[in-house]
Amino acid sequence: MKKTILKIVSITAAFFLGLMGMGYYLMAGNADSTAHMASATLPLIYLERGGRSFNLLHGYTESMDAAYIRDAVLPLSDDRTISIRIESPDTSVRNVYYEVRSTNMERLIEDGELTDLQRDGDEIRADFQLMDLLEEGEEYLLVLRLELEQGREVWYYTHLSNIPDTHLDECLDFVDTIHNALFDKNNTVSIAQYMETDSTADNDTLDHVTIHSRYNQMIWADMDVQPPSGEVRTYITEIEDSVASIRLEYEADYVNENGETESYEVTEAYRVRYTDQRMYLLNYDRKTDRIFDPSLDIFSDTAINLGILNTEVEYRKNEEENIVGFVQNGQLWSYDAAQNKLALVFGFREGSDLRGSYDEHGIRILDVSESGSMNFLVYGYMNRGTHEGETGIALYTYDALANSVEERVFIESSRSFAALEAELGELAYVNNDQQFYLFLDGNIVRIDLNTLEYENIVTDIEEESCMVSSDGRFAAWHQENSLYESGAVTVLDLETGTGRTVSAQDGYYIQALGFMGTDFIYGEARQSDVQQDIAGNTVFPMGRVVIQDQNGNELRTSDYESLGKYVVSISIENNRISLSCVQRSADGSYTETSPETITSRDVENAEKISLETRNSGDKKREYYFALSEGHGSGRLRRLTPEQVLFEGSRGLALGNETADERYYAYGFDGSFLGAYTKANAAILEAYDAMGSVVDGRQAYIWKRGGRSTRVDLGTFENPQQSAGESSLQAAIEILLGTQKIYSDVEAYLSQGYTPYEILTEQSGGRVLDLSGCSISMIQYYISQGCPVLAMQGGNAAELITGYDQQNIIVTDPLTGESSRRGLNDSTQMYEGLGNLFLVCLPAEET
Repeated sequence: MKKTILKIVSITAAFFLGLMGMGYYLMAGNADSTAHMASATLPLIYLERGGRSFNLLHGYTESMDAAYIRDAVLPLSDDRTISIRIESPDTSVRNVYYEVRSTNMERLIEDGELTDLQRDGDEIRADFQLMDLLEEGEEYLLVLRLELEQGREVWYYTHLSNIPDTHLDECLDFVDTIHNALFDKNNTVSIAQYMETDSTADNDTLDHVTIHSRYNQMIWADMDVQPPSGEVRTYITEIEDSVASIRLEYEADYVNENGETESYEVTEAYRVRYTDQRMYLLNYDRKTDRIFDPSLDIFSDTAINLGILNTEVEYRKNEEENIVGFVQNGQLWSYDAAQNKLALVFGFREGSDLRGSYDEHGIRILDVSESGSMNFLVYGYMNRGTHEGETGIALYTYDALANSVEERVFIESSRSFAALEAELGELAYVNNDQQFYLFLDGNIVRIDLNTLEYENIVTDIEEESCMVSSDGRFAAWHQENSLYESGAVTVLDLETGTGRTVSAQDGYYIQALGFMGTDFIYGEARQSDVQQDIAGNTVFPMGRVVIQDQNGNELRTSDYESLGKYVVSISIENNRISLSCVQRSADGSYTETSPETITSRDVENAEKISLETRNSGDKKREYYFALSEGHGSGRLRRLTPEQVLFEGSRGLALGNETADERYYAYGFDGSFLGAYTKANAAILEAYDAMGSVVDGRQAYIWKRGGRSTRVDLGTFENPQQSAGESSLQAAIEILLGTQKIYSDVEAYLSQGYTPYEILTEQSGGRVLDLSGCSISMIQYYISQGCPVLAMQGGNAAELITGYDQQNIIVTDPLTGESSRRGLNDSTQMYEGLGNLFLVCLPAEET
């Protein structure tokens, strides 16, 4: 018996020893196949002037399409000397070269090597003077190229502005004064005099503070926020004459009620004007995000406190809703409530290294499985790791069971984060067969992740023509790649790869409207009812709206035409569809009427994990994840997955990057607001942000500032004028005549061409539809020497050829006579007419 027991013990011991050995072997094998992300190595470059450092530049390891890089601008000094400081603690810099180019990169103006490098430990300083080749008032691109050890090259890009007498030093001093006063509760320096407090600001939150906020909001209300102990990074985002836009970035600390130190990422933006008498604060904007720190007491039985946040929270849950993936401060986290487990899935941030916290990338979660595994995209600038200094789109898979992250494919790009963000559509899906579908730059691409072979499923479609279900599984697009003249729509199940065609009735066009869950929604409009207004905007009145299930079965058909209504757009929220409607007038035009709604019969289940807000006293509004079912027992477990190592490269060059015809809107703080296919949409976005609009070649299309206070373009002759012609025809002829173009405008109008179509086809320059823009917005073009065509309905139009502070100057196209009209009266009149404006820009120089 005793021997038997000993035998059992021996066998059991051997078994467990074997398990331990196997575990050690597997762990050792795993250690060989995974590793932590490599630290950043590329040098940083600061521009310097008058003892200040500003416009911190990050390096690219590939030569970029720099026309898309727009973050800061350097105003040149009178003697055109540029001073730089290179910080390179991790690699040796051998040589430094520079180029000055046109902003579209097409024209090289000057280049050379910097030979007088002053080295001091990890720092290198250099001064160089540009030749007198730059035109006054113009912007250029400065390209710096470093040759590093082992033959590596790194490129750095910034804009140059050749504007005299900018008074930049005075503007920077003024900004410093206000910035320091924000942390002075004793009001040593009064900043209330510069504020424009009104009801437009939200004073219940500290995540976004503006010049319109209350004074108490400016000085952090009841929060005792400490002045930044680290570096305050300064960026000059716009400069013109004596007006400067300046952005500050820093981290600030706050000791909470528990005695814990919370850290916040803060961005302040100032727009200031210098005069001989005083300084003016034209605008102020501050955005604040708490840095997510699991060591803080932010986990309770029913919530995860995310704190003060200005950035929209990107998050996605698994179907069971016990696991949530979320993005904070450029890092991806996963929280398993059932197991009370938190994993830092992905992030470039590494301590206080500025290279890691550089925020020129985005993270998008594609899916979260029941085990907590997820597929996600990282797109934009890669701060460190395998692709340090590159831009592109990386697809990663997080394996929650193996606690590892694997790169699946890296789509290479030479464009900036802003351009990539504009090109990347909503469609992004990985199915169980490892087929990766992606909407990118007008194409739907399918990539086989097993072989990295790819094909374009559809090409040259507009993003607004492509609809995607909320779970990403279903996509729909117009077969003719036309939003308003399509006879059929393709609906594709990205999981199975099977598709179906939904066709319009004879005599109708079809438009994909979206998905409610997996149900597809589309509308139909009679072809004879689809029309364009005189500005070229399409009205698509849908008399019939249909909802199909995922198999193509009709669940509901709504005939609104029988009610005398037509649907022109829809919005979907949860289980409710809101439909905007119009009705037809006697003259055939359409006017807005009462909306309609469709409610799904599906019962909406209560969320187990939801994003909520609450007022937390001193910190005002804070965000948190509510956990309705609490979390697992025990202390919080924290994991940091390692990255899977693999041989070779998983880079992929799709070759789809095409000529860019989008308009890019930027705020005065340099922030990217969005990319638009129509200039008027970009202008409307940039106007409220005191910003500007550029095209894909970085040519200015519009600026909030930069216009004269009074302009009179004088008279315009029309050598083509004939008896009996309309004022609209005459106005078009005058605009074409300014470019020495003479065309049979009457014939085009009689054939049904809109003024926008005529000018676009005949003009040698760019034609902008400014519909919806106000008088204040269009004054920029008049200040640039371009008369604006204002349409008044039917065949009537006039030209706006000047303005001052109280009036606009309008010219009658038929008589050539000019007159002044009050600004307020004109604003009301044009608003009543729909603010229908067109402008012809001069042809670009080649």
